[in-house]
Amino acid sequence: MQTLRRFIMPCFLALFMVCAFWSNQPGRAESVEVKTYPDGHRYEGTLKNGIPEGEGVMIYPTGVQYKREFKNGKLEGKGIMTTSQGYRYEGEFKNSVPNGKGVMKYPGGRRFEGEFKNGVPDGKGVFISPDGSRLEKTFNNGKTVN
Repeated sequence: MQTLRRFIMPCFLALFMVCAFWSNQPGRAESVEVKTYPDGHRYEGTLKNGIPEGEGVMIYPTGVQYKREFKNGKLEGKGIMTTSQGYRYEGEFKNSVPNGKGVMKYPGGRRFEGEFKNGVPDGKGVFISPDGSRLEKTFNNGKTVN
C-alpha cells in the first residue's frame, strides 16, 4: 500500500501541474457557460473569446435546439437538431444547416435516411415508414429526380 501511494501521489501532482499550466496558456480562452442573445436564444457550452466553439447546445425560443459541435458560432460537423413539432435531424452540418449524411425523423414515426445539401435532401436516400416499408428516391436540391 505504501509503495502504491509513493507512485500515485507524484503522478497526481504532475497531472495537476500540467492541467494548471495548460489552462493558463495564452490563446486558450475557453470556458463552459450560458450565453443569452438579444433575440432570446441561448447557448450552453464551450465558448472561445465569447463565441460558441466546441461542444454545446443552442436553444431558440421557438423550441428548436442544436446540439454538439460548434465552430466559430455555427453548428459544424456532427450534430442533432430537434423542433417542438417533433422533427429530429441527426447527422452532418455545415453553416448550421444539414449537409452530408443524416437521418430526419418526422412526427408519426417516418424517417428519411440519406444525403442533404443546404438543408434539403440532395442525392440518394430512403424513406422508411413505421411499418418498415422503404421507398428509395434520388433528390436534386430537395426535389425528387426519380
